[in-house]
Amino acid sequence: MNKLEANISLLIITFFASVQYVFLIWVPDSVPHFAFLCITNLIGFMMSLVFFFGELFRLDLRQVKQSMILSAELVVFNVFLLLSVSELGPTLTDALLSMDFVFISIIMFILYRSIPGRETIYGAVLVFSGLFLMTDANYSELLNWHVIYLLISEIAFASYIVTIGAFSASSNPSIIAMGQMFFCFLFSLVLWVGGAFIDGKPVVLPQNVEFWGSVIYVSFFIRGLYGIIQVYAQRYITPLNTSLIFSTEVVMTTALSPLLTRLFGLEPESISLLRVIGCGLIVAGVLTSEPAFLEALREKAGNFRGRLKAPGNPEGNTGQRVPGLSFTEAVRNKAGILGGRLRLSALLAAAYILIDLPVRMTGLLPPMLGLKNFLPATFGLFFGPWGALGGCTGSLVSSFIAGTRYSYALTECLHIIIMSILTWLGWHMFSHTHRVRLKLTRQYLRYTFLVLVLSLFCGLTEYLLDGRVNALKVFAAYSILSLFVGIPVNILFGSLLCVDTVLPFGRKLADNASFMIENEPESLDAANETIEETASEYGVKMKRVFEIQSCLEELSIRIFSTITRAKIYVRLRYDDVISANISWHGMKYNPLYIGNDEDEIDVAGLKILKHRALRASYSYMDKENNIHIVL
Repeated sequence: MNKLEANISLLIITFFASVQYVFLIWVPDSVPHFAFLCITNLIGFMMSLVFFFGELFRLDLRQVKQSMILSAELVVFNVFLLLSVSELGPTLTDALLSMDFVFISIIMFILYRSIPGRETIYGAVLVFSGLFLMTDANYSELLNWHVIYLLISEIAFASYIVTIGAFSASSNPSIIAMGQMFFCFLFSLVLWVGGAFIDGKPVVLPQNVEFWGSVIYVSFFIRGLYGIIQVYAQRYITPLNTSLIFSTEVVMTTALSPLLTRLFGLEPESISLLRVIGCGLIVAGVLTSEPAFLEALREKAGNFRGRLKAPGNPEGNTGQRVPGLSFTEAVRNKAGILGGRLRLSALLAAAYILIDLPVRMTGLLPPMLGLKNFLPATFGLFFGPWGALGGCTGSLVSSFIAGTRYSYALTECLHIIIMSILTWLGWHMFSHTHRVRLKLTRQYLRYTFLVLVLSLFCGLTEYLLDGRVNALKVFAAYSILSLFVGIPVNILFGSLLCVDTVLPFGRKLADNASFMIENEPESLDAANETIEETASEYGVKMKRVFEIQSCLEELSIRIFSTITRAKIYVRLRYDDVISANISWHGMKYNPLYIGNDEDEIDVAGLKILKHRALRASYSYMDKENNIHIVL
């Protein structure tokens, strides 16, 4: 992830946060606040666990403590937010919550003696002025207990942003993201049960349909997507600039308020001239505080094209050749790949069911609409036909459980195949490296074009089958969700986690270096030379070269001590991150697991992985050990 991707990701999750207050109004006063927090955090944790369960071995006591601190701050934030939002309008709520940069500046000064730069101060003044105008310059609106609750919530969130900025730089983001949701669930459960016991009330789940609609939205967009994206993005954005980006939430709420109030049958909020001017000041303040963001946009648009092309061999096939496999090994390898692909489809089907089924069971939306509409394009972009298979399987299972009509299920499968397969083929038709990432303007345009055209195609098929009204809904659902949800998810999977993609027949993913390490000293020396040579061609800093060399050396020693005759195959790709795929044949052995009795000096490189790596996953399939490291 680079700074542009981080800014775009934060802006998109800010959009989701701006919409959540409409759904929070659906939470009845009879429902304990801790019950809502408990349920939404449990669902968010389960969603994140589906994608990150392979990294749980990296969990340690330090990250457990960090997760507990973050979760405590979030529980305070959410409880006081729920106490205030029922009596305050969405726009006023957003305006007050967007002032957290004031508290962040105070906290940063107290803890780190950090004084904001001149651009940040100018931006903060503009944002503060805009927020004041967003309240129509009416002081009386700010004098009640609900505003006080909201300010307490805001202080807790400001503390959370500062804390997460410190923790994400030195710990694993995926572990922290899962940990904070787990402990939020645990704390909320204890408080929910304790409060029910004191009041003498039973602990029962609400039956209100609108309540569960709110639960689904908040669980997926706020607990899951928002929480994970923020932890990763704050490695690249300072806490103060993060808060200034979040301050645009009130602008989005004001712009969407007329649409949302009509859509959900709420009383519309008036949009005055002062509020419009306030929106303009907030946007100007954010851009003033983050001049690098505008520079990055200009750079991506082509004003500085010379910086976009990395030096070196564009095909990237450098380094030692991996020896060819025998016929028996090749057959075994193909069978292993097929088994792995089928397991991948099963995992994607489970993710589809987890996201789709709760929405179907509420009955709030037609069967073909819901949060799941972003999945086909994302599944297809990364996994092609296996993503389509997983999506169709998940759709059919959800339809069977929810009792959806057979014709609806088949039509949805048709839409999934259209979005998945054609997005996959369309992307790789114009990609030279066949990497799935969104770093350049043309890559955003390519993805947007594919999504809009294929969503229109799905809408046309629905028009032929069921009429114009449903066709418009299908087009809107696939296009909007594939863009607004799909883009941050694709950045997460492509640029941060470097998920291995399934390629069309005849295509080959370009590795920047590939080599084999055997149990001989000269083999490791040759590997280190290959890393240094190829890394210098792509401008990788020596500090990061030493990190990957240290990790590979320690992993090799540990593997050879267990499997003496192992042949370790390594594939490296250089970008904003270094992606290393490591595999060897033999008994199951996870060298990333560090025992409590091991010497700290001997595993210094592995400590880097455990705490700093964006990804360090281990899997074992068909007697093949696989490790994927992203630094």
